[in-house]
Amino acid sequence: MEALDRLRRGLRRLGIEALLSDPVFSVTVSTHPRRPIFDDVPFGLECVSLLKDVCRRRGAFLHAYCLMPDHASLLLGVGSREALAPPVMAWKALCGQARRQRGSWAPFWERGFAERPVTGPDAVRAAARYVVEKPVRAGLVRDARDYPLCGPRDS
Repeated sequence: MEALDRLRRGLRRLGIEALLSDPVFSVTVSTHPRRPIFDDVPFGLECVSLLKDVCRRRGAFLHAYCLMPDHASLLLGVGSREALAPPVMAWKALCGQARRQRGSWAPFWERGFAERPVTGPDAVRAAARYVVEKPVRAGLVRDARDYPLCGPRDS
């Protein structure tokens, strides 16, 4: 709780309190053409690191994420629908660059992404649980904590 209070104070000081309020968006980004790229766990972990860095730099709050083999599910707090595209597109571009550095020039992501607003704290918590439990529902693991490409687990 103390960490959340420090975060809130820091955001207010920076003038970006909107990140603490609605809207939060559920975002789905698919690989092209639903290729299981994130079966490569080390690459997936690199993309998770890039996602966290982009969110930090772009002022997005990452509530939850899960990189399934052929798509990524994100729960992002960005303050407005207009503020959603820049961090998502920056992350997609950085993952594409990382993939090319690994020697793969094949198309990586589908164009664009799908999003829907999630409003209210209870809905955000439920959406976060839904995102991190995706690997269990897909039969990839028995416990979400065993899947390395999803988090945070404290939601």
